[in-house]
This record gives sequence, C-alpha cells and structure tokens, in this order.
Amino acid sequence: MKKKCCRCGQLLPVTKFGVENRALDGLRGHCVLCEGKYRRKYLKRNPWITAYRAAKSRCTNPKDKAYKYYGGKGIKFELTGWQIRFLWLKASARAMKRPSLDRIKNTKNYVMWNCQFIEHGENVTKSNHSRKGIKYKKG
Repeated sequence: MKKKCCRCGQLLPVTKFGVENRALDGLRGHCVLCEGKYRRKYLKRNPWITAYRAAKSRCTNPKDKAYKYYGGKGIKFELTGWQIRFLWLKASARAMKRPSLDRIKNTKNYVMWNCQFIEHGENVTKSNHSRKGIKYKKG
C-alpha cells in the first residue's frame, strides 16, 4: 500500500510514514524524510528548545538517566519555552561554542531568576567544584 507525502509529493510505502492517532488513516501526512528535514530546520531556528526539553526531562521523567540527580532530589522545572528563549537571547548563547543551561544556585529549582546560559565547560567546572565543596568563582 502506498501514500503520497504532503510535503515532497512522492508516492511512498506506508512504512515510510509515522503514526498519527488523529488522522483518518492513522498515519502522518508527511514522510519520515520530510519529518527529519523539518525537525532540523526547526531546531536551527529555535536552538533553545534542546536545552528546554533536556532540563524538563531531567526533572519530570523518571526514565531519564539524570532524573535521580534532579527530579529524584526534588528539583522542579518551572520554566516555559518563552522564558528559556529569553534567557538564551539575554546571554547571546548563539555565539557560544556549546551553550548550557545553568542553575545559579544548584539546590534551587529551574526558575527564571535562578537560570542562565553559560559555556558547557564552565558549567562542568562549576558542578565539579560544588560536588567537592569548593566555592566556585567565575573567571
């Protein structure tokens, strides 16, 4: 059985389409190739979404590898996508090599006043110092 992709117009086997419960035929309107292109384009335009999803998963998803260090210890994720975007733009994170969402006070939740984007290496150094009980000083 074949279906036409609504984005690229190709006639492809139904195995090349993702599942969509709301659709009449149970399949998405676009093929998996178009889905991948769309997802890459979306993440390029909205790079803060990756940090948003990762932080939210660490705090809310018990199946996440890092849940025991975040949600398991009572750290809550209380940011919206718009707030993450604001923090991203405020820190000019696009210019960073590897931006990382940082909690200023590691014992507090992910809230607007307690978060910032910093270089990943700096964030790792900060967390290593806090684990060893050393007071971290920026610079």
